[in-house]
Amino acid sequence: MLLPTEAPLSRQQSIITTYHEAGHAVMAMANGFTVTRVSNVSNDDSLGHVSWQRPDFPTNSTRIGTVLVLASGMAADFIHWKQNGQSTEELCMGHESDRQQAKIHLEELNENDKFDVYLAVSISFLRRQDVWVWVEDFAQLMMLAGTIDGRELLYNASRNVPKFGASELELLKRAKLAHDNGIF
Repeated sequence: MLLPTEAPLSRQQSIITTYHEAGHAVMAMANGFTVTRVSNVSNDDSLGHVSWQRPDFPTNSTRIGTVLVLASGMAADFIHWKQNGQSTEELCMGHESDRQQAKIHLEELNENDKFDVYLAVSISFLRRQDVWVWVEDFAQLMMLAGTIDGRELLYNASRNVPKFGASELELLKRAKLAHDNGIF
């Protein structure tokens, strides 16, 4: 979820919000979560949001996926910023709210200080061309429609979004180890 800010922007706020939310949606689908709504339409609480379903009784695996989803809004915003913005005064939006939500899962995983590791792995995954194209497609749809809530459309998209698999989990494991050893 992207929250309002007063920071100077090099990109339009609506574009920042759109890519942030598209990143959340794509990573949720990549981790096998059901996405039911993606929106860049603001309300009193946020500038946009993604509705996605997680299990009622989380496992370590679904907690890892949840933290990746929460990190991916900032990751997509960062990738888009690198491609199109790069104002040094522009702050990454929505990041504190996502960090706070991730904190619960990181504590359960005994990984309190590793949000930035998940962020780095999210950036690596979303940068893949076969994945980034989905972020771009969702962003374009949101710019046209504001909200994507067609369950059939989102279901069909989720079947085709590349999955966060064994090689990505191995990268996450190596990144955590590097972090623990003070390398990252």
